[in-house]
Order: sequence, then C-alpha cells, then structure tokens
Amino acid sequence: KHIIYITIFLVFTNVVLAQEETKTKKDPNCCKNYLPAAGEIAFGIDALPYITFVGRMFTNDNNLNIQQTTLFGKYYLSTNTAIRFELFVNNTKDQNTRYVLDDSQILTDPNAQVEDLQILKINDYGLGVGYQKYKGEQRLRGFYGGMLSYYRSRIVEEYAWGNEMTTDNASPTSSDWSTAAITARLPNRNLYIDNNIEQSINLGAIAGFEWFVYPKVCVGGEAGLYCQYTWFSQADRKFEVVEQEIGRA
Repeated sequence: KHIIYITIFLVFTNVVLAQEETKTKKDPNCCKNYLPAAGEIAFGIDALPYITFVGRMFTNDNNLNIQQTTLFGKYYLSTNTAIRFELFVNNTKDQNTRYVLDDSQILTDPNAQVEDLQILKINDYGLGVGYQKYKGEQRLRGFYGGMLSYYRSRIVEEYAWGNEMTTDNASPTSSDWSTAAITARLPNRNLYIDNNIEQSINLGAIAGFEWFVYPKVCVGGEAGLYCQYTWFSQADRKFEVVEQEIGRA
C-alpha cells in the first residue's frame, strides 16, 4: 500500500509540476514574488494530526487528543536550497475509569461500587536537521533532500484502586485493564509502570512538493524513507501483593 501511495503521489506531483512549468514559460516573472529568497526564514507545522482530530469528531472515537505536533523551520541558502529544522512533540495523558463492586459492602449492599483509575502518560520528543533542494521556479515545485533526527519516547502507567488490598482481602475485586471491561480478583496489582525510555537516531531521504497559494505562504506534502538505530533503558514496575505466612508444624 505504501509503495502504491508514494507512486501515485509522485506521478501527481510530476503532472502538476509540468502544468505549472508551462504557465511559467509563458510568463517567467509570474512567480518570483511568491518564492522565498536567500537569507529568509520560514516556519511550518504538520497538519495531519489536526486533520485526523477533526475526522475523529465525526466518529465514535472518544480519543480526541491531538496525538502529535511537528514544527518545521527553514533557512533559505538560495531560492532553491534550504537548511531544515524539525521539532517533534507528542505529550498525551489518558485517564480511564472503571467501576467495580465494593468488597467491603458486598453483604450489606451488593450493588455498591468503587472506582478504579488508570492514567497513561506518553512523552515523545524529537529534533531533526536536514538539507532540501527544490526543483522548479514556479509556484508549485518539488523538493528532495536528507534528514538526520533524534527521538526520545517514554510511556508511564499509574494506577489507583478502589478496593484496598489487605490480609483479609488478599485478592480484591479489581479492573483487569488487559481486557475490554472485565473485573477479576487479582492477587497482585500494578501501581506504577515505567515502560523504559526508547531513543533512536534516524537518517533518511525525503521528497515532496510545495504549492505557494500566496506570496511566501504554501501548503505541501512529503514522504520519507529512513534507517533507524534504537536503544532502550531498563523498565521499572511497582506493584502491591499480600505476602502469606506459611505456618510450621
């Protein structure tokens, strides 16, 4: 699928570039004021997460977090070359709540409930630098180049339980977060999980297009192919459990 999409993307770009080039030949000065010049600085943002966010508003998806944001900066060495910078941020916090039976009132009020809480925190950051070269002098032009980037990702889970774990209730009724909506009597329960820190260095090639709808204002798209080296830190987990004493005869 990815190969098909990239092929369609490149064919479409080449067709439109050819059309724009024909217009430019008729009037060579029509696009000069639209394109950035040497020494100018440009800023941009990845629109895909916001488009996805708007799309989820019309579905049954309750996850309305804007998953990630990528900011771009460019310093133009000339009209057709630029140094590119990227800042990637993805900070989300999901809070999930489930209600389970209250073990302390199971005899007096079998319908009484308590609240279990799960908090998921995702913290992703990335920095990148690259070089771009543009093809064409018209308002719609293609580009290609290379990128070097660094990413750091961390996922933390926190839990709070409604039923207390005691020696008299060593396996309290609790939410089983590994399933859809099932409760179980768990002999041990997570309190905190640090799923390790994932870091990576990426080196790759990019290609795409930009269309200047107004002078110095453009929209565009790109595709990339990267080689990645990844390493991980050690994960940590805190949990609660009641230790049972074994009697001696």
